[in-house]
Amino acid sequence: MNHIIKPMTAAVLIGALAACASKPPAGTPAYDAYMAEQAREAAIEQVDNTLKASPDWYRTPTVRPGYLVAAGTDRSADMQFALDKAVLSAKSGLAAQVNSAVSSTIKSFIAESGDPTDPVIEREIEKVAKDVVAEVSLAGHRIVKHEISREGTDYRAYVLIEMPAGQPKQALVKQGNDSRVLKSRLRASRAFQELEAEIGKTR
Repeated sequence: MNHIIKPMTAAVLIGALAACASKPPAGTPAYDAYMAEQAREAAIEQVDNTLKASPDWYRTPTVRPGYLVAAGTDRSADMQFALDKAVLSAKSGLAAQVNSAVSSTIKSFIAESGDPTDPVIEREIEKVAKDVVAEVSLAGHRIVKHEISREGTDYRAYVLIEMPAGQPKQALVKQGNDSRVLKSRLRASRAFQELEAEIGKTR
């Protein structure tokens, strides 16, 4: 047994000495570069571990017909705070989707009935889009799935939220009709009239 242990011990010592030998003296530029590389490798390993630990439904969210979905993740030493931050992250993703969809929709309506490149129109489109996001992002969503795991000494939370796709449409019609700048332009658009009719049927 001693004959086995001794070679193993020697191998460990040789490995440790080699590691020390490859580490530059502290306070030198080479040492700073070495430590920066070590930190980079540790960060890459952390990212790889986080990806491996993330649930499939987070990496590839399933979208139900008639719904918008967004996934979010965050970490904290407090489990509830980790979950709250993950929900906030997912809501930000949902808000970005709504903002993009609403902006492009309004622009297409305006293009049917006027000049969509008018600076005043552009500013009003941005305002209406933000108003729609503010209205729909605070209500109507629900957590579909969530999972909490350990990451070092912290909790890592993953959440998936969804919201009815019709909710932004309703808010768009309301905000569009409330806008003195856009109202006449939008109502001149056949597509906007059809959207109003669609929303009216669902009420």
